[in-house]
Amino acid sequence: MVQLQKEALRFKAATVFFVLFVVIFLATSVALLAYLVIEQIEGASTSLKEPISKQHITCDVLIIGSGFAGSFAAYQLAPQVKDKLCLIEKSDRDGGRIYDVSEYPGGPVFGAGALRVTGKQTTMLALAKELGMTLQTVEDEQELLKVRGRHYYRGGPTLLEGEAARGMCRDVFPSANCSNDSSAPTDERMFSILSRLREERPHLIDAHPDFPTLLHSLFGDEGVAFFEANSYHSLVSSISNQAALDFIESEEGTFGALSYPLGGMSQYIIRMLERAITDGLRLFRSEPAVSIESRADGTFVVETTTLSITADRVLCAVDPLGFAGISGNVAERVKASPEFQAILPKTSITVAAWWDARWWEQSVLHRNRNLTRITSHGNCFNGMEVAVFPYGRDQNVTRVVYDDGACLDTWRLLINAGASSEKLTNEVLRSLQQVFHDVKVPRPRSLIGYVHENAWHFQHPKSKKSNKEILNWSMRPTSYDHFSLIGEAYNLNLSGWADAALKSTMAVMMKYYNVTYPCLNEPSSPAYCPLGSSQFSRKPAEPRQIRLRLP
Repeated sequence: MVQLQKEALRFKAATVFFVLFVVIFLATSVALLAYLVIEQIEGASTSLKEPISKQHITCDVLIIGSGFAGSFAAYQLAPQVKDKLCLIEKSDRDGGRIYDVSEYPGGPVFGAGALRVTGKQTTMLALAKELGMTLQTVEDEQELLKVRGRHYYRGGPTLLEGEAARGMCRDVFPSANCSNDSSAPTDERMFSILSRLREERPHLIDAHPDFPTLLHSLFGDEGVAFFEANSYHSLVSSISNQAALDFIESEEGTFGALSYPLGGMSQYIIRMLERAITDGLRLFRSEPAVSIESRADGTFVVETTTLSITADRVLCAVDPLGFAGISGNVAERVKASPEFQAILPKTSITVAAWWDARWWEQSVLHRNRNLTRITSHGNCFNGMEVAVFPYGRDQNVTRVVYDDGACLDTWRLLINAGASSEKLTNEVLRSLQQVFHDVKVPRPRSLIGYVHENAWHFQHPKSKKSNKEILNWSMRPTSYDHFSLIGEAYNLNLSGWADAALKSTMAVMMKYYNVTYPCLNEPSSPAYCPLGSSQFSRKPAEPRQIRLRLP
């Protein structure tokens, strides 16, 4: 009996021990499993932080950015530098603010960004000729203005712009003192006053904190309202007086007939890069620069996400907004410069629409005119571009929205919601219907909207720099030799035009790369050589078939 009791106690103890063992084993297993999972997660996290093995590349000249400036630089240098010329681009397309879009894959294109060149931009015209491009020129363009409920026309052979502007001023802005004689402050007169301000009343420039307050002091509230009504772009914004006057003086008399490239403005980019690649250019897309460093031996090291590039010289076609994500001693020195900090990016919105028919031609507002633009600041669409050149007209395409002012946030929200958004379509239709009151505006077949966060550039209101000072600084912006900035953002007298990027690059080519342009005397001025003369020293290579990503 006693023996049985001992056996029972022994069995109970063994059972308790076994249960405890199982509990401890399970607890240990769970803890070990948790530890392994955590280690795996932390290990993965750590591995993400470890430097990615990068491809090392050596170049004589590195170009950063394949917008117009970078593409032109590649086109000019490739015949001499050949495969020692490299170009990196942050996105998967080339062209930058030159961005052509199509209603369907492989179809004809229309500009969501740059659209045309002017008759006075002779260097752009000569470059198009050298590249073998076809330009479609529109000689007789007319613009419809809707101002405070009334419609006015300007341009064309039978309407004098000054007379039309004076008539509008008398009708709609009578308190602006714009009646009768030639000294009335019409848009022409206003621009004339502004262009002579430095000579006649220079004290006013520093006496007012920004351009709108300067305009109000000169023309009064209604005069400024008249000035705005005549402007397609939103010039009346808080920008530097000095820079705004530089821009106005440079723009005066620089237009002439407008020319539209067959195949869009992207033809400049496509053809320049085709020839540069034929001559040896190495082009790397989807490679954003994250660091620009200068080493003690004078060479540069530019890091991207997957590349480490050593170069003797760097041409940086990155605008101020693009510098936000770039580090390194060169980039930091650029960003610390007063000239860099003076530059103010301007945002614009465009929406392209394709239609089943050219319905606007049925409106009494068209009246068989060669109507190319409708401007109305009374609603959000702000400006409409009508394609009358054959390549665009045959598409039944219009730019139904251009806005760089009051409605930017509205359009940004609608566009970011998607091109198929009913709200975007409905807002476009509502805005157009307010102007074309006598016809029913149909629904478009397709809409493509685009937000240009850095479409063009001015200067911050506190800046005292001239636009020419900004341009001169950009050619050698730091103490590091062989580093230059190129692009529209640094040639502010021609802000908004591809011509600005072209001439900024040409100026650097002349000064530091031994390239000769016989007629380029002043890169902040619009016109140089007569069209029949030689403007480029490059001998074009015979292009071969190269697959390029369309802008």
